[in-house]
Amino acid sequence: RQRTLKGFSRKYTEEDIRLLAQTDEIHGNLSGPAIKKICERAWKIFGETKYERLAGISVSHLYNLLPRCSTSSSSN
Repeated sequence: RQRTLKGFSRKYTEEDIRLLAQTDEIHGNLSGPAIKKICERAWKIFGETKYERLAGISVSHLYNLLPRCSTSSSSN
């Protein structure tokens, strides 16, 4: 019997989500567009490879991940 995967594959890792939470906290909980720009600059201008996936995140998806970030960062 053929099986299908549940849902979609994840683009952002748990490490990406923790990094997003840390970045948001360090910069004082800025707006989504500001955090997106910080991630883009970290990757494109400063070459920080850990921001490679987050550099392309949409603002709406960033907001989807932010509630998870607040719970992820509080446990660390």
